[in-house]
Amino acid sequence: MKVSVMMLAYNHERWIAQALDSAVAQEVNFSYEIVIGEDCSTDRTREIVKHYAERYPEKIRLLLPETNLGARENARQTAASCGGQYVAMLEGDDYWLSPHKLQKQVDFLDSHGDFSFCFHPVRIHYEGMPGKENQVFPANAKGVSTIEDLLECNFIPTCSVMFRNHLVREVPESFATLKMGDWPRHILHARHGKVKKLDEVMSAYRVHPGGAWSGLDKAVALESDIEAYRAFEAYLGPEYRRIIDRRLAECHFHLAALLEEREEVRSARSHWKQGVRRLGGGARTVPRRAWIKMFLRLYLPAPYRIYRETLGKVKGG
Repeated sequence: MKVSVMMLAYNHERWIAQALDSAVAQEVNFSYEIVIGEDCSTDRTREIVKHYAERYPEKIRLLLPETNLGARENARQTAASCGGQYVAMLEGDDYWLSPHKLQKQVDFLDSHGDFSFCFHPVRIHYEGMPGKENQVFPANAKGVSTIEDLLECNFIPTCSVMFRNHLVREVPESFATLKMGDWPRHILHARHGKVKKLDEVMSAYRVHPGGAWSGLDKAVALESDIEAYRAFEAYLGPEYRRIIDRRLAECHFHLAALLEEREEVRSARSHWKQGVRRLGGGARTVPRRAWIKMFLRLYLPAPYRIYRETLGKVKGG
């Protein structure tokens, strides 16, 4: 088997048919399978994937647990069932735009052994979110990236990825408990080779209010990033300490600012302190004066308020 398409499905009744249609429509000169981990949806998702498996028995293989596994365990079991030389990922609420996606990515990886995986830009499809305009992401990613680039942020859309299977034999325990699965997976693969961005937009990433990540509270998302960076630090060791320190400082600062706005002062102070301890990470995007202003707001709110009011009067008069 050349390629396994790894698809996770849970309550994707509205979108799963479009995802599967785009997967079975791939025009390739090799064999590929679609491995679907259907995690006991409460809607008609399981019924739909069973129907597709009956129509395409030579392509679709179903994993149908009897009880809900949860996103992490479903992903682990589905990944373990993928036997292809390469694995492409497609969530049940996303879809592919090009019937040549798999062929182009296989052609690249077959001829470039020093790359561990490749991806491409996607069209962000906002659904049920008025005022949001569809756009292309990522807009400015480099043609060739390394693990250092991925430590800055996760700029790789899930539905665009194809990676070499079996590069990672064991997932660190600290990674297995993280809320996000894709970013840690990319970090692990990037230790084994470079990352290539193909230029063509070949997938659509659907953002909707019920999405597992897009629907997260901002504070929860920042806490998830902090947890991830701590896991990366433990796994990667001192070689990448400066990047991780800087990014942790920034995450703690933005979380402190958000919590201060919500009047959760004690938690905001805790994150401000943790961020300050990480300021040895070199160049930073949060200027020093912003840290000082945050300190004044958190620890000396009354004098800071008087200072701001006085400054406003001076500027106004």
